[in-house]
Amino acid sequence: MTIESLSGLELRALVAARAVTGIVDATVTVRRKRGPNAMASTPDPGPAVTGPPAHIDGLPLRWRSGAPRTLQAALARAAAEPGRGLTYLQTGQAPLCQTYEQLRSAAGRIAAGLRLDGLPAGAPVILQTSDNRSFLTAFWACVVGGFVPLPVAVPPSYTRDSMVVRRLRHAWEQLGHPLVLTDDHLQERVAGLRRLWDVDDVRTASVDRLGDTPHELHHPVATDDTALFLLTSGSTGAPKIVRHTHQTLCAFLETTAQAHGLGPDQVTLNWMPLDHVGGIVMSHLRDVGLGCEQVIAGVDDFLGDPLRWLDWAHEYRATSTWAPNFAFSLVNRALQESSPERQNWDLSTLRFIGNGGEAVVAATAHRFLQLLAPYGLPPDAIRPVWGMSETSSGVVFSTLSGTDSGHGVVTVDKHTLTGQVREIAPTQRGATTLVEVGVPVPGVSVRIVDEKRAVLPEGWVGRLEVRGATVMPGYHGNTEANAVSYADGWFSTGDLALVRGGRLIITGREKDTLVIRGANYLCFEIEAVVGEVEGVLPTYAAACAEPSAAEGTDQLVVFCAVAPGHLAVADAVAHRVSAHVAKHIGLRPGRVIAVDAAEFRKTPSGKVQRGEMLADLYSGRLAHRELPADENTGDPEAPWLYEPVWQPLPAVREVPAPGVHVVLAAQPVVAHLRSDVRLPAVIGVSPGTRWSNNGDDYTVRPGDSDDLAALLADVRRRHGPIAGIVHGWTASPAPVAVAENLRLSAYTLCALLAAVEKASATDVRVLVVSRGAYWVRPGDRVSPCIATLEGLVRTASAERACERIRLVDLPPAAPRRIAEMIVTELTCADEAEVVAVRDNMRLTCRIRPLDSGAPATPGSALPMYLLAGGAGGIGIELARSLAADSAAVLLVTGRNPDGERLLRERVTGPAVIEYHVADVTDPTVLGDLVADAERRHGRRLTAVHQLAGADVIDHWRQPLAHTLTRETPEELTRMLRPKVYGTLALAEILNDRPQTLLVLCSSVIGHFGAVSFGGYAAANSFLRGFADYWGRELGRPVRYVAWSQWRDTGMNRDGDASAATRRGFRDIPPAHGVALLQEIVSGSAGHVLAGLDDHNERLTSDLDPQAYPRLEVVVRFADDAARPVDPARLHAAVHDRLGDDRITVRVERRSTGGRATARTSEASLSGAGESDGLVAGVIEAWRSVLGQSDIGPGDDFFEVGGTSLDAARLIDKINSGMGIRLSTHDLYENPTAGDLSRHIESVR
Repeated sequence: MTIESLSGLELRALVAARAVTGIVDATVTVRRKRGPNAMASTPDPGPAVTGPPAHIDGLPLRWRSGAPRTLQAALARAAAEPGRGLTYLQTGQAPLCQTYEQLRSAAGRIAAGLRLDGLPAGAPVILQTSDNRSFLTAFWACVVGGFVPLPVAVPPSYTRDSMVVRRLRHAWEQLGHPLVLTDDHLQERVAGLRRLWDVDDVRTASVDRLGDTPHELHHPVATDDTALFLLTSGSTGAPKIVRHTHQTLCAFLETTAQAHGLGPDQVTLNWMPLDHVGGIVMSHLRDVGLGCEQVIAGVDDFLGDPLRWLDWAHEYRATSTWAPNFAFSLVNRALQESSPERQNWDLSTLRFIGNGGEAVVAATAHRFLQLLAPYGLPPDAIRPVWGMSETSSGVVFSTLSGTDSGHGVVTVDKHTLTGQVREIAPTQRGATTLVEVGVPVPGVSVRIVDEKRAVLPEGWVGRLEVRGATVMPGYHGNTEANAVSYADGWFSTGDLALVRGGRLIITGREKDTLVIRGANYLCFEIEAVVGEVEGVLPTYAAACAEPSAAEGTDQLVVFCAVAPGHLAVADAVAHRVSAHVAKHIGLRPGRVIAVDAAEFRKTPSGKVQRGEMLADLYSGRLAHRELPADENTGDPEAPWLYEPVWQPLPAVREVPAPGVHVVLAAQPVVAHLRSDVRLPAVIGVSPGTRWSNNGDDYTVRPGDSDDLAALLADVRRRHGPIAGIVHGWTASPAPVAVAENLRLSAYTLCALLAAVEKASATDVRVLVVSRGAYWVRPGDRVSPCIATLEGLVRTASAERACERIRLVDLPPAAPRRIAEMIVTELTCADEAEVVAVRDNMRLTCRIRPLDSGAPATPGSALPMYLLAGGAGGIGIELARSLAADSAAVLLVTGRNPDGERLLRERVTGPAVIEYHVADVTDPTVLGDLVADAERRHGRRLTAVHQLAGADVIDHWRQPLAHTLTRETPEELTRMLRPKVYGTLALAEILNDRPQTLLVLCSSVIGHFGAVSFGGYAAANSFLRGFADYWGRELGRPVRYVAWSQWRDTGMNRDGDASAATRRGFRDIPPAHGVALLQEIVSGSAGHVLAGLDDHNERLTSDLDPQAYPRLEVVVRFADDAARPVDPARLHAAVHDRLGDDRITVRVERRSTGGRATARTSEASLSGAGESDGLVAGVIEAWRSVLGQSDIGPGDDFFEVGGTSLDAARLIDKINSGMGIRLSTHDLYENPTAGDLSRHIESVR
């Protein structure tokens, strides 16, 4: 089915939909969907090989003299050193210091109080506290009192069921209903569990009250006594309880101190939750064993502003810290978006940054090291780590390098990760980069085994097992789990891994657990929540994880089978699943795939086959079920880079409209048109120095709208209605002079459109005929000035400046053949805006995902870059990236006399950076500047980045003043000058530098046009034409990239990003934009469009049918409330009418009211009015965090797309703006803007 039949498809679907009883209104759109990648294949892993066994032993653990053998002894030794201790940080409050001596004393008093309350030695205690100081005091009270603490995360609410509440209850029941130790702030809330669980014996105690006990208790313990319980994930439905003794935990303290050379002079920083093994054991207990200073912050404060991590490290001169990979990704993103004033850190003391708790992504870690190198961060600071609760946290470590991206990583074919891996180059298809986690600490061993627990050779993926002094003795009260997990002293971790060169590499998880942002999520718990959603078939849900480059961590993927009768509205089911999981799990899925029950993978016994579901998705077998990405979920598989491709366009004939045709063309062409019987009347128009008329021939001044308006008025008066206008002055060989070339093309077309409006002739059709606007085939000659017509034609179509407008680019031909091709276009009924004729074939330009192909030649070891217009938004971002190369020289030019200061404040790095105030259109100044720099630095110019452009702020502010029919020649000149004459000036200085790469940064507006941005579109179309001329005609190195929109950067800093997003132009974070530009520059594609949303229905007609072979018809309907329409019946009616099983039909009911949710009662909305200012402030904060404008008082934060990270950012924004102290728990309890506003009033 061709693109040109899409309108007919829409019409047939619309007729079928409106014929269904109860339909009040319906609209239909058609989308194209990507097909599976036919080029991808699973490579042959080759014959099996043998090798050294995948077994690594750490060095022997040798206990140093005086090393503590119990946690009590470790705290006592630390308390003996006066002055050292902990500093607790909480945004909005002064730091709170507590020495180890004070901590031990306070813990002793609470322990005594617990004993007075009748708690026996060895009793388990669940910890639930509201802040870190209360938590650690309660924790150590249990340790010194001989009790066994179990830290559990504080749930969002104690009155509503959630995953955390369920885990809390499982632990409470497994431990025999133990005491819950909390504080005054939470004690009443925790007691509310009695009502939620319908039990009477939830016992609580407050550390605040117990702390008043007048004496201390320090109960003697033995090394093999249980010291700590930790809650971990299992596959049986209930979480397992890890049991550690004083012996295993003190072994961890001793071995990590030896492995890393740590001592009491350290200053450690931790913001991860203390109920996480990394927070309580790997950080806090290790540091107590060292007796060093600890700085402890809150995870919500970090999430609210990730750069606080760097602030804390700078202020307290931290030497050691850690976090999961997602945190590094958040910092990278925040660094790109922060102001230079914020970036004044000294991180030279930070020698050890553990990266663990989830998969380590090499690119994220390397970017972190590169971005922070200017602030003194050592290049080897990041230490990938592997461990788990069962091993006392991290027991395998390695090192990454900020200067050698190949150190500590290996790139393999991802298709071989089920057996013997095959190493390949990073640029090869199917490549995935894995990070070495290294070698075990002293006293620990690891090995890789197969299903029968036989040791595999190195280079084979298998099951990871571990043994050693830090490994737990077993799970508490779980004989079955212990029997499965242990064999011959080895513990089966549930991870998949391989050994390469004596170093461990983790490849994934075998167990039914997902690790996302450092937190464990049970698959079956997520699946149970999915099963609660209306429309999901019970027990037919699968929770999986896949890497997300954008987030720097894994993301959740949910598969669900929809119940009978719901498949037609599968998208609505999927959106409900997304919101429901976000609310009850605290994690929003990256993708939700709703399938038919027959497509859902289960074993004969009913076990969900999660891996097979992912395999089906990646193979394309479920591509027809993948739902469109909305503003909440995103589409992680959507490509970012595209390329143009010319496809055949069959001519669909129609009879020309009656009336006269006004033709601006050479006289021989006009003569041949007059001889064609299909055009009853042809008026010829020639360019001249004044307006004149001679019968059916006219002369007008090019670019003069008054002349052209007088022409149209006179033609209508003398000859009757005008059927069409042909602008064909650019069909002849282009003039050599740039100014004349532009006058006949861009300026005349703008004047012609203005004349059409002046003459009230907007009902005419305009055909623009060019020669040299496009390079389509080898041998084509391009005139970049003529290429400006594309942006103008596309914009005129968007602005509806006339009934229809089309650009047709012709090859060199005789006047008769030119006239024949013009008549063909005048009698074609298709709606193509751009057509090229080559070899007697009509072609049109489509887009498809870029196949980057082979990489280009590596860059220079001594690079020198010229950034023309580099003091603007994109230039600053690019300079930040290039400045990280110590060997680089950056020459930045611009018009801003303050540019040097801007660069100095916002760009830091070891590169040499020079700023010069220079006019980009002056080749003499630019040439002298470059020649002087080459002489001084002893190197040749490597690349030129053309970033210059005219400011478009006024176009955003006064759009009606800048439509093509109103645009002035002066404004058009301002738009064209930096890109046209600037590029020509840059090309002049490259004439004697044939190896220098020219990078032309453009806008997709040049390809698609945009209302009120016609001049800007024309300027960017020039860049596209020049890239074709420079690269394809002259064979010079060039990269042309047309960007969608960089977030709050450059030309988009004052624009409406949502309008561009609706048009199909994605919002590109600056850091991602720089990464994409680096990918483009290092690739071989010369013409790239970046940041398109290929699912947006407004781009459907621009997509290449071969790359998007599947069609989706979307029917949006409104029905009569008295006679509601069954969506399944509507789906069947449309599908039957189309009669083609290759077409997917999707129906969506349009809301007839506001977006208020079920929680939005009249009472709640009217109550919100009692404090309109407060509600407005809360709503504005929501809008800022979520990037949505249509938020109301009754909207539920999580149902409109909020995630747990968004929640942290929102609370941080409200706290800082209103001077209060809320937590994310307050948002979970009050999820609508109105509810949260009233809660704020109550606590002020």
